[in-house]
Amino acid sequence: MGKIYYKVAGTDVSEYVTYKTVDILDVLNSEPNTLEFVLHEPDSVPDIGQEIIIYNGIESNKIFAGIIIEVDEKSFYNEERFDYAVCCSDYQEILIRRLAAVSYENQTCGYIINDLITTYFSEHNFTLVNVSAGITISRISFNYKPVIDCIGELAYLSGYRWYVDYDKGIHFCEEETKAAPFNIIKGELRYRNLTMTPSLTQVKNRIIVRGGTYLSPDTKETFIGDGSTEWALNYKPHNIRVYEDDVQNESIGIDNLTDPDTVDFLINYQDKTLIVGTGHTVAAGVSLDIIYNYDINVITRVDDSSSQTDIAGIEGGDGIHEFVIFDKEIDSLDSARDMGEAELDKSRAIEVGGSFETYEDGWKTGQSFTINLSNRKRSGNYTVQRIIISQYTSNVILYKIEFSVVSVTLPEIIAELLKDRQKAVLDNIETIDKVEIVTDDVDITDTVTATLQAHPVLWGPTFPQPIWNEFTWG
Repeated sequence: MGKIYYKVAGTDVSEYVTYKTVDILDVLNSEPNTLEFVLHEPDSVPDIGQEIIIYNGIESNKIFAGIIIEVDEKSFYNEERFDYAVCCSDYQEILIRRLAAVSYENQTCGYIINDLITTYFSEHNFTLVNVSAGITISRISFNYKPVIDCIGELAYLSGYRWYVDYDKGIHFCEEETKAAPFNIIKGELRYRNLTMTPSLTQVKNRIIVRGGTYLSPDTKETFIGDGSTEWALNYKPHNIRVYEDDVQNESIGIDNLTDPDTVDFLINYQDKTLIVGTGHTVAAGVSLDIIYNYDINVITRVDDSSSQTDIAGIEGGDGIHEFVIFDKEIDSLDSARDMGEAELDKSRAIEVGGSFETYEDGWKTGQSFTINLSNRKRSGNYTVQRIIISQYTSNVILYKIEFSVVSVTLPEIIAELLKDRQKAVLDNIETIDKVEIVTDDVDITDTVTATLQAHPVLWGPTFPQPIWNEFTWG
């Protein structure tokens, strides 16, 4: 292991680092990696927004790289000397700074990510060679959403992993399997303090998705003319059409907006009523067909009955672990089912997790390794989920490796607890529908001249009192 170097804004500050305060957290996928450490009486004061790079021996062997986001000054010796507690985030912090106000149609996720980064962060030198195309999105709109959240939404829809590496490379791809520096097997001495624990806390085998609304199929309500001048509908209508004895009447206005003398019918959307215009009559016995669409709430439920049955065999009861997703942008049952299946695919099984410590370099989140020990019940393949890095001397680093696996074989609990299932539907479909929010930038310049006049009607204790909708504003 080589010497560990710290550079802040290009300046080497390694000699001022208090080693025991160094705490680096490397988290799998899109969560930002973080760094905390203390500088003891440095020559120059660190500042928020400055770049921080930590590397082992040579600069290409980075342990951390990112941006300082917080500096806490601590004084001692009558405020003549200062320490600085520094908090940092990796380069994802940059992607929080800008809000995307843009819509896309029939574009791949990769195209959208490239466009977002090029549009909003061209000066930050991000690289995009590791951005895969992903699925094609039929319609999606970002209404002043942080770019980091836009990419996260695309990753969720695609079932992809995404992150920013320490060279500002953006990765957007299917789950990668990379080998760890070593496996934990008999005779391996490069680890210590191995713990392993099964858990049901993350199991979700019933997903309820509550979205926005979608339009119903055509609904028809029929009335027979009997001298009435208005009819109450069952629902708030959209796309209303009116037929008198099977002949469509297209002379329809909006109540309180359209002059009732100019149309045959008026629709009051708030009261859900159809009103006859002042110059029209629906004769007695005429069949009045009103056809329209109405809003239906998007709500669906996705179950994994196999998981529920197997979990019930472990803990008793029905084995159901429920989870609800609220997303008003979902405007169809198909999209709601897709999102439910995606969540179910990640969370339907028992998780076995654990940790160990090592001084061996080269560990990264997402790496895969094997545990195969005769004195351990839970042998299998595991994935590194999180790494906590601590420094002890100028050239000694301890890695605490936290790992887990969604178990499909736990012999000590139940044989074949969960069966292999195909990946979520979202991984295979080509088009995802999302609500489109149209965003326009409009510059308006106008001049208004106001002239104060007496109103024809005055609200107050005087008479006659005005009647709503039967007077004119002055």
